[in-house]
Amino acid sequence: MSSMNRYVPYRFRGMALLLVCMILLPAIISCAALGTVSAPTATPTASITPTSTPTATPTFTPTAAERPVLCGGPPVMFILLIGSDARRDSYAIGLADSIRLVRVDFVEPSIQLLAFQRDLYVEIPGIESHNGITHGKLNQAFLYGNPGYGYFDDPRLGPGLLALTLEHNFGAHVDHYAAVNLQAFVRIVDALDGIDIQLPHEVDGRVKGSKDPNLYFPAGDLHLSGYRTMLLARMRPQGDFTRSEVQNLILQALAEEVLSPGVITKLPELVEALYGSAQTDLDAAEASQLLCLAAMLEPQKIEFLSFPETLFKSERVQDPVLGNTSILAANFDVLLIDTGAGVAPTVMHFVGLASDAIVVATPNLASTLDAYGVIKVAHELRLRTRLHVLVNEVEDQAQAASVLGRIIGCATRFLQITPGELGFLWRDPEFEVANQHRRPLALAYPENAHAKRFLEIAARLEEQPARSGDTFTERQSTHHAAA
Repeated sequence: MSSMNRYVPYRFRGMALLLVCMILLPAIISCAALGTVSAPTATPTASITPTSTPTATPTFTPTAAERPVLCGGPPVMFILLIGSDARRDSYAIGLADSIRLVRVDFVEPSIQLLAFQRDLYVEIPGIESHNGITHGKLNQAFLYGNPGYGYFDDPRLGPGLLALTLEHNFGAHVDHYAAVNLQAFVRIVDALDGIDIQLPHEVDGRVKGSKDPNLYFPAGDLHLSGYRTMLLARMRPQGDFTRSEVQNLILQALAEEVLSPGVITKLPELVEALYGSAQTDLDAAEASQLLCLAAMLEPQKIEFLSFPETLFKSERVQDPVLGNTSILAANFDVLLIDTGAGVAPTVMHFVGLASDAIVVATPNLASTLDAYGVIKVAHELRLRTRLHVLVNEVEDQAQAASVLGRIIGCATRFLQITPGELGFLWRDPEFEVANQHRRPLALAYPENAHAKRFLEIAARLEEQPARSGDTFTERQSTHHAAA
């Protein structure tokens, strides 16, 4: 299955994250008499020929296999986790030094954290009336929304504007937020009696001539206090992407400490460290749901995801506030990602944040069931991604129509949604030769009829209108109206 997104200058709307955002639900109600779902047996190997709407009628019905939602929570909760660089014990002024989109699964207890680089240059919506600001680094959205600047007229302040910016540029869904400043972070780590971390390489933050031992971290096993952990999390002598990897190691060490059996004796200190120190909209009931789920989590069920560094390039822009400054810009026009088969968390995470996802199936029944499973999980998660079905390795058009009829007909009948059709593929000798030489078919054989069809399908996907629906802005409007 593939996820794709389009690029608009300095606007990363709907970027395929393999994210997303976003990641997910395991159990599938199979739209068939079988109770198991296997992975597709192949990936596209030829070119595309669109077909008319198939008339084949599904001859199978779904089986009940729903899994319960745990701890009274929603099936999935997305939390924006922010580390502020504010030195004082407040949030009036401070940039978002660390940005993670956290997906919490209450069906299959698991957590995924996706890092966003703070220097991504993005559109910051809704604040143009303040000095004409329309763009900025991602971390500036948090600064502009908090009381020190007060550019965002919303009770969610800086976290709310950062969440809105993530949705506006990436299509990312945010349910709640939690921000901690430097002092609160130090107190949290100290309440746990420090953390144990294994550094794969040394981190030396000392300037020339400095002998400060607190700024040097050798490779290997380390036990760090809150202050030293904070210093390590902030250092970037090898750049932001390396620092993001180190921050993930710190978060992993924190998670292991919090999930350890001995943490129960440290709960009073943790509560005291967090009480009144975090900037969050999580209420007592939601915090209780998260604590309940934490008791069921295993360390290996916590995943840390990052964007590949090669997707971005450094540029300099003239920013109205920062002046001539270095930023991260997208280094692609369209991002097309082969997520592989199934509904594993990583696969669905990318599907959730893509603007369009191509679900690939073969005439094999197990592959057909798996394709329907992806569509069903996406529907249950209320993903805004547009879904399209493509059938691979067919013998003829009739067989393709039969497979498309089963998948699309079942989705229409039982889910009340109709995925788009992208036609079918069959084996093409020129495609196989191009594949052996690791070249796209359209470049290796530009006159190939199937290669031209690929370009037509790509153009059709590119012309899809912008999505609309349950956006962060609309949810906030509903919230305020109800209040």
